[in-house]
Amino acid sequence: MLLSMFISALVVSAIATAGLAAGTAGQFSIPHDQMNMDLPGFSSGHHH
Repeated sequence: MLLSMFISALVVSAIATAGLAAGTAGQFSIPHDQMNMDLPGFSSGHHH
């Protein structure tokens, strides 16, 4: 039982880590130039 609990915890932590990494990569994968073209008012107002 202890082994199955450990595996379950490991799987949950792996999914959580992968989700966090995917979310972070999604936020920073878009170049700032592309962001400025997509959202000129917002991005240009806060970033050069």
